[in-house]
Order: sequence, then C-alpha cells, then structure tokens
Amino acid sequence: MQESNYEGLDEQKRLHAALLSQVGEIYAKFKSGTALSQEVLSFLKSWLVNHIQGQDKRYGPAMKKKGIK
Repeated sequence: MQESNYEGLDEQKRLHAALLSQVGEIYAKFKSGTALSQEVLSFLKSWLVNHIQGQDKRYGPAMKKKGIK
C-alpha cells in the first residue's frame, strides 16, 4: 500500500491497530476464563465482512495502477 501511494494507508494502519487492540482484549478475557464463543464469532464475522470485503478492496485499484499484484 505504501509503495502504491494508497491514499487510505493511514486509515488502514489505524484500523489494523484497532484490530490488534480488540484481539488483545479478547485474549485477556480468554485467559481469565470468560466464555467467548459468540463474541469471537461476531468479531471475526465483522472483520471479514466489513474490513476484508470492504476496506481491503479499496486499495486494489491503486496497486494495479502501480503494477503491484
């Protein structure tokens, strides 16, 4: 993304930092013995649908324009 000068790079970095934070919170709950099945499924579904199928598709054109595959 950086190589392609993708204008949404800062937003992507922010979203991925938030992802790491969420994963850390879920892990801490897991370590404390909290049941997480529904929370984890909701989190993963949201990330897959909203981020990967939405946000990540936005940088494709910038990368293709630079010849990055």
